Amino acid sequence: MAFPVAAGAAVPIGDAALTRDALASQGTAITLSDACQAADPRTADAELSARCADARGRHVRHLDEMLRTCRYAAEPTWEAYRRSLRDSVVR
Repeated sequence: MAFPVAAGAAVPIGDAALTRDALASQGTAITLSDACQAADPRTADAELSARCADARGRHVRHLDEMLRTCRYAAEPTWEAYRRSLRDSVVR
């Protein structure tokens, strides 16, 4: 998972805002939803940023829950991945 950062006046949407599972259909649906929000002149940049931060938080919490309850949760590799997820949200 990547957390791209926009530069200048760019408004990141879809995978430019939060790279999710490339094979999941959620990426397409979320990209279209983000694009509609970004194209609406009534939507402030701060609202788009808040939407992205909320999506990132929900995504990481979901991954954390899955990793915490999976069969291999105690394996060092998965524990390290969980820590890196938590650290990515804290920064």
